[in-house]
Amino acid sequence: MKQRGTSTERFQGLAAIVAANKRCLLKYHETFRMIFGQPMQKYTHPLFGFDIIKFDDVLIKSGDNESCAEAVKRLFGDRGAKLIEDILKEDIT
Repeated sequence: MKQRGTSTERFQGLAAIVAANKRCLLKYHETFRMIFGQPMQKYTHPLFGFDIIKFDDVLIKSGDNESCAEAVKRLFGDRGAKLIEDILKEDIT
């Protein structure tokens, strides 16, 4: 199996992902804490970005008959739903 790019190029690609995820975290962390009462870092991985599955499993706990988006809107209103939408749009991973 042929690898793409040099080790340096792959490292630079990973570094760019980590930097973008950190920018996203810094941009939204205060609003996230105000709305959800928890640190956004709890649901963010440096390489993989915002973990919507963990967020749903730990905080939202949507049921089988409700999507995470519907549960966020029900529990935290339009502002919470919009914030999660914005985070996921910004998250590059």
